[in-house]
Amino acid sequence: MFVEELRFRHPEADHQRREISDDLDQWSTIYAIIDQHEEVLGTLRCTVLGDVPNQDEILERRQLRPFAERFGVVSIATTSRFMLDRRIRKSSAIRRFIDVGVDLALARGVRFNFGETNSIWLRYFERLGYRRFTEGVNDPVFGYHLPIVMLVRDMSYLRRAKSPLLRLFAEHEHDREAADWFARYASDYRALSALEVGGSAHDRLLAIGVAPASLAAWERSLPSLLYDDLILHTDVLILRDGDILTTAGEVDQTAFVCLKGALRREDEHGRDCGTVTVGQGFAEAEFFSGGIRRETTVALADTVVLILTASHMRRIGRYPGVAEALFSKRPKDEGGQC
Repeated sequence: MFVEELRFRHPEADHQRREISDDLDQWSTIYAIIDQHEEVLGTLRCTVLGDVPNQDEILERRQLRPFAERFGVVSIATTSRFMLDRRIRKSSAIRRFIDVGVDLALARGVRFNFGETNSIWLRYFERLGYRRFTEGVNDPVFGYHLPIVMLVRDMSYLRRAKSPLLRLFAEHEHDREAADWFARYASDYRALSALEVGGSAHDRLLAIGVAPASLAAWERSLPSLLYDDLILHTDVLILRDGDILTTAGEVDQTAFVCLKGALRREDEHGRDCGTVTVGQGFAEAEFFSGGIRRETTVALADTVVLILTASHMRRIGRYPGVAEALFSKRPKDEGGQC
């Protein structure tokens, strides 16, 4: 049901039996929420890497080798198949999955728990205690997504994030060794998260490689309080040339603003729909309609974008005329056929 809803072309999905399975299942612990009619409403798969006979493929694909070399594979776990039926997404079901996952990690001595997410869920996972540590990935099934990691006993970050997991670690000590090592290893990614930003909007733009002068026109068009608010409270993506940020046909209600670089727009047939440049908002049509993505957007160079979720859009909506100005700057289909 989850796969069909989000239109994933999952290679392990059996649509007739409505099941997903692969070889990793036999080495994992799989949790499920099942209703009174024996219908599966949610799943979570937890894999302790030390239990997997051949770990090389996972280490390479998920970019985990530095963690394994420093702390050993027994310190690493991954979570996947985190799927919830829409009927229980705002229920206590997520908390139940969190509880059993944390219990397993603590019992097995796991220090790093890795997962993956897309832009719409990024802030949610950051609030739980996950962080980015490497570049985004263009996946043929899940589209553009972000590898994330939770340091299981990094009490300092969990407090900063106001994570609901804090209650589960009351009797456990802060893992200073892992936290200090990770702070050095992933230092380039701190400024991308709004939860770890300090100082001014100007400082943050410099930290992520955006020249404030290049945003002068956009800054002038926004109320100063809103400009600072967006820069300081919005997560950032850094895309490389050729990264596909959005794909026509996918389901995702995030909009974006280009801070640096440019993106090519294409319709579902691959036809050119014009270019997004600095200061322009995009992907807003799907956000407001709640429908599927209408366009594919591809980074044309190293590009930086702000991620606008529902809370950010509500913030923008408090300022009359700003949303219209932000998303109307792009010349409609300039040079394109859409």
